[in-house]
Amino acid sequence: MRICRLTFLLLLCTLPLGAAPTDSSAASPDSLLRIAHRYLSRGSADTARALFETVLSAGPGIGQARLGLVQVAIKEEDWGEALDLCEDILEETPRDPAAHYYAGICERELGTQRAGPMRKIAWGRSQDHFEAVIAGDSLFKDVLYQFARLKEYEEEWPEAIALASRQVLLRPEQVEAQVGLFHIYRHYIAETHPDEALNWLLSQENDYGRYFTAEVLRRTKRFTKAESIQLQFLRHRSTLPVQAHYIALARIYASQNDEARAQLCYWKGVDSIATWLGGALIFEDLKYIVSNKELEQYTSLSSDRNKIAFFHRFWEVRDPMPAAAINYRLMEHIRRYVAAEAEFEYFGFRTGFSNPDRTKVLKQPKAFYLNREFNDQGLIFLRQGPPDKIERTMGNMSSFGPTSIDPHQAWLYYASGDEPQRIFHFARHNTAANNWRLSPLPGEPDLLDRDMLENLAMYDSRYFRLQQGNALEATKLVSDLELDGEQAVAAALTTDRHVWNKGTTEFSVPHAVDAFRSSRGRTLLDVSYAIPFSPLREAAGSAEMKVMVEAGISTTALDGRMLGSKLDTLDLMLPPDGKGSYIGLFRQLAVPDSVRLTVHVRALTAPALGSWTQQLRIPSFVGRDFMLSDLQLLLPASSGPSIEIDGIKVVQSPFKTYPSEKPLFAYLQVYNLVKDLQGNAGYSVQYALAPTDKPDERILLAEVKRDLNDDSRAEFRSLDIKAIDAGTYTLTVSVTDKKRVQTLTRSREIEITN
Repeated sequence: MRICRLTFLLLLCTLPLGAAPTDSSAASPDSLLRIAHRYLSRGSADTARALFETVLSAGPGIGQARLGLVQVAIKEEDWGEALDLCEDILEETPRDPAAHYYAGICERELGTQRAGPMRKIAWGRSQDHFEAVIAGDSLFKDVLYQFARLKEYEEEWPEAIALASRQVLLRPEQVEAQVGLFHIYRHYIAETHPDEALNWLLSQENDYGRYFTAEVLRRTKRFTKAESIQLQFLRHRSTLPVQAHYIALARIYASQNDEARAQLCYWKGVDSIATWLGGALIFEDLKYIVSNKELEQYTSLSSDRNKIAFFHRFWEVRDPMPAAAINYRLMEHIRRYVAAEAEFEYFGFRTGFSNPDRTKVLKQPKAFYLNREFNDQGLIFLRQGPPDKIERTMGNMSSFGPTSIDPHQAWLYYASGDEPQRIFHFARHNTAANNWRLSPLPGEPDLLDRDMLENLAMYDSRYFRLQQGNALEATKLVSDLELDGEQAVAAALTTDRHVWNKGTTEFSVPHAVDAFRSSRGRTLLDVSYAIPFSPLREAAGSAEMKVMVEAGISTTALDGRMLGSKLDTLDLMLPPDGKGSYIGLFRQLAVPDSVRLTVHVRALTAPALGSWTQQLRIPSFVGRDFMLSDLQLLLPASSGPSIEIDGIKVVQSPFKTYPSEKPLFAYLQVYNLVKDLQGNAGYSVQYALAPTDKPDERILLAEVKRDLNDDSRAEFRSLDIKAIDAGTYTLTVSVTDKKRVQTLTRSREIEITN
């Protein structure tokens, strides 16, 4: 088996990744090592390990193969195995800088998993290893930065910052160290009293000191002073990338609800990216809500131009109102970030000892591990927004008497739209710090928090049944709740959503989208919408006679690229009883493609809004085939904008409900009829209703035959539905081309009321 495995690996490594093996004679220890490192860099740790072990068995290159195995173990965060391998190397070559370097990292990380004297001993050994490397070569890899992280762990801030600063000065190409220096400064100001931090930072007399002075001022809401410092940086040359200053200003302005200036600063920061560090600082701001796919996309980018495009697409695809001047999802993210700084900051260690999910039910995506600044509550908050309800219990302070139950919080997000109700459990396990971590259950499966079960019983009956103590049912209930918790966490950590401020009146916007042929291969979209007066009246108050409303439409590609948009401002009179709706229409010319269509309605003088988003394939009417437009329903127009068809003034209808006592107007266009030799064409039309629950019970409403000397025509019909019982129906229009003997249909779901 050993010979077969070695032969396979030799074959594998004679070629670049992904190629088919040919001849093993070309393989050498050096090529094996190169391929192994390539696999390791791409995350294939098992393959890399097998390759390094193969080199070890072959003889030459043993030292490099051993170091490769160290790197594999570090990649998998198996600090103990990596340290053992380093110690084996150091027994043979006591001055090996790489072995000391990796041993220092391992001892540092192992120290986080220990307490008291054992932690101090591990960190002392880590320092010895780093100092051994520095004594021989202070430019070895990023040893100064790795040493700085040890000092950060020990909260020896001046030493940590000095070491990281020296690393950046000596090796400015190491972006990770430059981002790490920002992180250490941020950690320092988060853990230090503002007055003490300001005194020390001002004493530094460098750009980092001044920048983080402004950050302390921002975090303590002294916005005017913080803004002044950041603006001075932009007026004069700074050693920091401009992205740092623009992001800080965006947070300052967003904190003061100056959305326009906040957004302007943010995009100035994005659009002026000219360095790796500048792009990295923008990414650091949004890394908390990135998806795994987006993470892969970003890490594959090498040019500043592509990174700028990535950041634009990132926010465009999340924009709830693309036609509006403000990207409200971006603004909400900045505000959530500022709130998370105050509520959910945690820079401590995330060890197995403090993990309440002892059986590892929950699965976190790769992007989850980018976070080093917030607890798990902060990540859920940044992605999903504030919970609708929080239930809290005190663990050992339980009213049921002393227990070993952790302090617990349950965050409830109510069902909304397509989103089900979700409950997230957080426990503070074996820690007194702000280290709230996700848990699948309120406690251990065999020791649940009974206070929390009581609190949650009204939201989910399974918690109520668990309180009853039925042992036969308990196992299944616990298993079901664990599965729900796993699915809820997976959904929450792989998506993000926008929510509007509490107190905002949200309403639905009835709408319809109808497609017709236009010129030059384009399609005309009639997008009708209705603004109900009732929620506007509720938000504006009974004394208001009118309200100003912004109505916008946008057509975006599925990747977020804007294809077209329009904004209207309407001054609407509000009826005293709040009944009725304003009916509006947007007309869009579009190229046939798959798009996302969004219409929003936002009151400018009251906290009320509504919107809808629909993904659709815009049909093409190009060609000579027999075609029909969409079936459009119309309403009689008494006043305001309208169109006249056959002497009747009508407006496009966004509704699905129609009273039986009024006629129902149907409209569609017929294209590309076949003409005979005399140039005549003809078609017949049938209008029929069928109950939704009984589709075979067809009710013929009207039948028409047309003769014409053109190949296209607009078909308009008033349909009498007085005799139709109330209910839900499918209205179908069937058009038959007489010459082709071909029939096409178009249908709409409607509800008829009496």
